Amino acid sequence: MSPLSYNFKVLQCCGLWKSKGWSKGKKSWLYNIHTIAMFFFVFGFTGLGILETLLKWQNLNSAIDNLFMMLSMISVCGKMITILIYQVRIVALLKTLDIDMCRGRNSEEESIEESFHQLIRLRTKIFAATAQSTIAMLILNFFVTFAPRRELPYKIWLPCNLTTSFNYGIVLTFEIIGNTLGAYVNITYDTLLPSILLLACAQFCLLKRRVHMLGDVKLNANYSQLVEQNDNEKILKSEQTTFANCVEHQLLIFKLVFAVVSSLNALNALNSRASDVKFFYSDLLTQPKIFLDILFVFNILSVLLLCV
Repeated sequence: MSPLSYNFKVLQCCGLWKSKGWSKGKKSWLYNIHTIAMFFFVFGFTGLGILETLLKWQNLNSAIDNLFMMLSMISVCGKMITILIYQVRIVALLKTLDIDMCRGRNSEEESIEESFHQLIRLRTKIFAATAQSTIAMLILNFFVTFAPRRELPYKIWLPCNLTTSFNYGIVLTFEIIGNTLGAYVNITYDTLLPSILLLACAQFCLLKRRVHMLGDVKLNANYSQLVEQNDNEKILKSEQTTFANCVEHQLLIFKLVFAVVSSLNALNALNSRASDVKFFYSDLLTQPKIFLDILFVFNILSVLLLCV
C-alpha cells in the first residue's frame, strides 16, 4: 500500500483528486459537481468573512480577530487551487518513483524503502489525529458555547438575519462545513508534499548504497562471471554501465526535488504573507486608524494576488 494513500483518499473526499474511474462519463460530471460544492463552502466562507471584516473595520479589535481566521482560510483556498493545478505534475512525480531504477532491487534496499514508508505513515497519522481531535473539540465548542446563545463562531457577512432557528442552523452548518473542509485540506497538503520529499530522501539512501556497492558482485549478477573469465573489456563496460545508472539515478532525484520545490514556491509566499499580516496587525493596534486602513487594504490585495 502506498504511504500516501491516506492523503489521496482525503483529497478525493474534498473534491480535489479525481480518480481514474471517475474521469469519464456521468461519474466525471458528478465529481465535478462535488468539487464545485466543496469550493462553494470553503471559498464562500472565506469571501463572506473578508467582506464582514471590510465592512466592520471600524471595530478594530473585532476586525483583526476575524482577519486572523480569514487569512488562514485564504491560505486554504491557495492550497486547494495549488492541488488542482499541480495534480498532473504530482501524478507524474509518483510515476517517476515507480520505475525500476527507483525501486528496491534486493531485501536490503526494500528494507530502506519500507523504513521511510513507515516514517511517512507515522507522521501522517500523528498529524491527522491531532488535527482531527482539534476539529472535534471546535465543533463541540460551537454547539456548547455559541448555539445556545444563537451566535456564530466566526463573523461573516449575511444577507439575512438570524432571528429564526432555521436561518441560524443553516448558517452554522455552513460555517462548520467550511471550517472542517479547510482543516482537512491543511492536513493533506501539509503532509503530502513533505512526504514526497521524504520519498526523495529514500532515493538518496538507495543511491548511496548502490554507489558503495559498485564493485560488489551483488550489484551485477554477471560481474563474477566476467572476473572469472578475466575479460577486462567487459568488466570495464559493466562498471561504466553501473556507474552511468547511478549518475542517471542522481539526476532523476534532483529533477524530482526541483519539481516538488518549484510547486511549493507560490504557496510558501502566500503562507509567509499571511503570517506577516498577522504579526503586523497584532502589534499595530495603537497606530492611527488611517494607517491601519491603508495597510489592511494593501495586505489583503497582496494576499489575493498571490492566489492568482
